[in-house]
Amino acid sequence: MSGNVQREGNAPINATSLSALEVPPRVGQITRNDLNRLARPLLLVPMVAFALLVASQLLPNQQVADALLAAGSDGPLAAGDHDPTFLNTLSDRWTECTALTIGLDDAHAGSPVESALHARTMGNCENSTDRLTQYAETGELISTAEYYRYWWTSSALLQPAVVFLGVPLSRALFHGALIAATFTLFRAWQRRIGALAALALLGPIVVATDFVTLYDAMPQAISLGVALFVAALSIGWFERSTRHIQFFAAGSTAGAFLLPFDLMISIPLAATLTVATAMLVLFQRQASPKQLLVAGAAAGAGWGFGYAWVWATKWLAISLIVGPSKVLENITSTVAFRVNGETNQVTSSIIDGPLSNVRYWIDNDFAFDALLFELIVVLVAAALMIRRAKAHSLTGYGADKAARARLLIISMTAALPIVWYAFASNHSQIHNWIMFRALALSAGLIGVCLLLATQSHAPTQQFDDATPREPLAHHKASVTA
Repeated sequence: MSGNVQREGNAPINATSLSALEVPPRVGQITRNDLNRLARPLLLVPMVAFALLVASQLLPNQQVADALLAAGSDGPLAAGDHDPTFLNTLSDRWTECTALTIGLDDAHAGSPVESALHARTMGNCENSTDRLTQYAETGELISTAEYYRYWWTSSALLQPAVVFLGVPLSRALFHGALIAATFTLFRAWQRRIGALAALALLGPIVVATDFVTLYDAMPQAISLGVALFVAALSIGWFERSTRHIQFFAAGSTAGAFLLPFDLMISIPLAATLTVATAMLVLFQRQASPKQLLVAGAAAGAGWGFGYAWVWATKWLAISLIVGPSKVLENITSTVAFRVNGETNQVTSSIIDGPLSNVRYWIDNDFAFDALLFELIVVLVAAALMIRRAKAHSLTGYGADKAARARLLIISMTAALPIVWYAFASNHSQIHNWIMFRALALSAGLIGVCLLLATQSHAPTQQFDDATPREPLAHHKASVTA
């Protein structure tokens, strides 16, 4: 084969790249490469997470404690657990204090491995302040409780940063990383669907949430930053996928990468973004509505599997120390409480989970901010379309009923956060001031679908020449079971 093969509606693709493509296996067949693609991250991520935790426990406890005391008014111990921010939202110093004091315990000093698994912590900011004040007087560090439910890999990043950089620079570092991750995802989509569509998708996450206040909530910034950066990587993973098992594997990789840095903070946002990414990638391939639905379901199921798998490895590891019965009791009680437990001002109703988050989003004017932002983007897009129409006769998604039908299906992913709020009703009500962020993504998904449905021309795909991909026309019916 020589020369160039013309893409349908796009620039030519080099035929040399096409010759390197693997011949698709039979329908329903799962190859060894598929299994390797699925298994590698599921094995490597827990190992790397555990290695980071153990490495962080090699830091002398006194250095971490001294750094927290030295931070003074700039540190997490200087404020309450949930003080109001300038946006009238709540800060999350509770998580900061808990994460930064992981392993600070002389009474139960053991090996770094044991310390990493038990995750003994001084707890919330009030308890941490008392314990560190006591340390300043007596030189003894005493934890409050074990918190081994999570991997807490965030603490493996936070503690070294605080020791070597101090608290103010650490805050700047992690919030800067969040901004960089957001920009990376924006650029990835800009190259594929255009700047305005990428803004419509991601803008609400920045302007219609507490994004700018996460400078004062380092674990939150880490979790959201990892979720967005993994979403940027997943675009390439899905572009290299042609069968449902590959979409499942790509989704599981995204879920596995997030879990070590998440505390159930970013589940609805990250899972929804993964499903929507898979479907938007297939939309560019002109896949059928059925293909969109099945591939999106495969990606979403994979995300849940990967997230749960890496989480389960922590439970399995700690069960070797504390015993399976204690771990099983912790799992069942925690899951039962988070799904439908009742506390003060929190009910077991599945309706109250979604309502609580929607009300919080509206009451803090974030819903209005999202609507205004999307309106501005649409007006700018309309102005550019009118300008082009004066010079050209344009056709595209706006006149394509099939494309509109596919975009309608993609827009339905905006309802996925509501499903999570209903499922984990207790958690969603207690932490509505955190979990509401996924609603901004819902607004972005509706906005980008409306924008793409009225575009005057199809966005141009730009591929990395180092990664061969099949031409657009070849993919019209290339997603198989």
